[in-house]
Amino acid sequence: MYPSSSSSAAKDIPPTYPTLPRIQKASSSQDGPLPDIQVDHLVVGGGVVGLAITHALAKRFPEKSTFMVERHKRSGEETSSRNSEVIHAGLYYPPASLKTNLCLRGRELMYDFCKEHGIPHKQTGKFVVGNKESHDHLQGIVNHVKSLDENVENNIGALVAGRRQGPPLRIISGDEARQHEKDIGPEIAWVLDSSRTGIVDSHELMATLERLALDSESAEIVYDTSVVGIKPLQPTGTSGKRGSGDESMLGWIVETQTEGGEVDQLKARHVINASGLNGPAMLNALARDGYFGEGEGGMIGMWYSKGNYATYSRAKGGVDSVQRLIYPLPDMGGSKDKHGHQGLGTHLTVDLNGNIRFGPDTDWLRPSAHQTQADWWNQHMVALQPSSATINQAGEEERLDAMYESVTSYLPNIKRHGLSADYAGVRPKLVGPAGGFSDFTILHHTATQLQDQKVKQLAFNHDDAVQSKDARDALYVGSWQDSPQPSLITLCGIESPGLTSSLALAEVVSNLIGRRGWGTRLDAKSSVKGAQNEHAGMVDQWA
Repeated sequence: MYPSSSSSAAKDIPPTYPTLPRIQKASSSQDGPLPDIQVDHLVVGGGVVGLAITHALAKRFPEKSTFMVERHKRSGEETSSRNSEVIHAGLYYPPASLKTNLCLRGRELMYDFCKEHGIPHKQTGKFVVGNKESHDHLQGIVNHVKSLDENVENNIGALVAGRRQGPPLRIISGDEARQHEKDIGPEIAWVLDSSRTGIVDSHELMATLERLALDSESAEIVYDTSVVGIKPLQPTGTSGKRGSGDESMLGWIVETQTEGGEVDQLKARHVINASGLNGPAMLNALARDGYFGEGEGGMIGMWYSKGNYATYSRAKGGVDSVQRLIYPLPDMGGSKDKHGHQGLGTHLTVDLNGNIRFGPDTDWLRPSAHQTQADWWNQHMVALQPSSATINQAGEEERLDAMYESVTSYLPNIKRHGLSADYAGVRPKLVGPAGGFSDFTILHHTATQLQDQKVKQLAFNHDDAVQSKDARDALYVGSWQDSPQPSLITLCGIESPGLTSSLALAEVVSNLIGRRGWGTRLDAKSSVKGAQNEHAGMVDQWA
């Protein structure tokens, strides 16, 4: 048995500070001409969250131009297509966390969206299995979920629409569970039955979001294009002329580079960074370039946790009739934080074709000393293979042996020779192996007076809504924000349950842009069809 990457060898992994190259092209000065290309909304990153945001903005603001850039040739090439494709019920996270609130809201949005657009999905249900000592732990999960119906801590539940409601749960005996899933082993004494858990075809989901965005008259998507630079743009005077106090010219200068090396610039009123594994890169670049008063000391670090999957042949036996997802108790990785699990254990998932997959494990990646190369983690993506960055140096066969040992604790009749390497994904983490629970992080900055803002400036202050009659509206306005401003919204640490939460994240971002960026109330509806931005034609031509 080899040591897991949650052992002491992984505890001292240093963070990586992703950033952008310095702006290369002769940039627009405050008093010089603006770039020819100007857009209202620029979404950076074409994973499922970026696509959902692009669709939401195009739908809510059809009179505004929404533009999405993705550096790969197609959408979802990273985290969005390398996960378990599970619609999570929302069981494990703190009541006041974004992960809980956005997962609960996102789950229902996901089921409704899939039904509306014919996206393949299935409400399979999930069993969380444990031995005879596990009842109290499982009961704790049940109690936690029941509290979600009653306890909206710090009003954070007001972020999402509708009433917050925990999923249906019940604890059943191992014997009752085996009446439904006969392959579960005799050592399993207690099972948590989560009927609202399901699976979705993530590729079809992303394809649908892409199609809906492109079918609108106000959105454009460009692939093979990376963001390589950003800086705030603001008037310096007070006369109302361009470069002299004209607030309509506020925004961000963003530099892009195509796969072929062509560099260009555009001006965006609002920028939404949904770039996943490089989530902090824009803010870190702004900090490096001196736009924040706190300088490089405020830069945001990232850790990367690789998750390996193995496929299993049903023909080898041991899972002949499995229909549900089957999870062991969460992997705490030594954390004493009850919500600080590093993963949900080496679990069994089924896809929509009935194929069986086990994983992911937790395989932390360590950057080399003074690592400055962007996307260094991409060199270590072969499933179940050691590399210079993996803490776990065991080979494929040894790793499959360990996975087999883990899985047979609850499915004892699977065969070792039925397991083979499948694929690997990387989780974007804001804390290292010993860091405990880390929530989704949504940061909000404005182009004006950036030097007075903190790099890690949260979009929501829980106290903003406490005394408000309209808690949701107060959260989106923020006590510090008096008038619409050009916004930079940054999403960091969007790991599991990111897929489930994607439509809810888009809803939140759309509300943020509406209230803080355009000054519209949450219930305001736009009836204008087609982008009215005078530069929309230039965007189409460039795209």
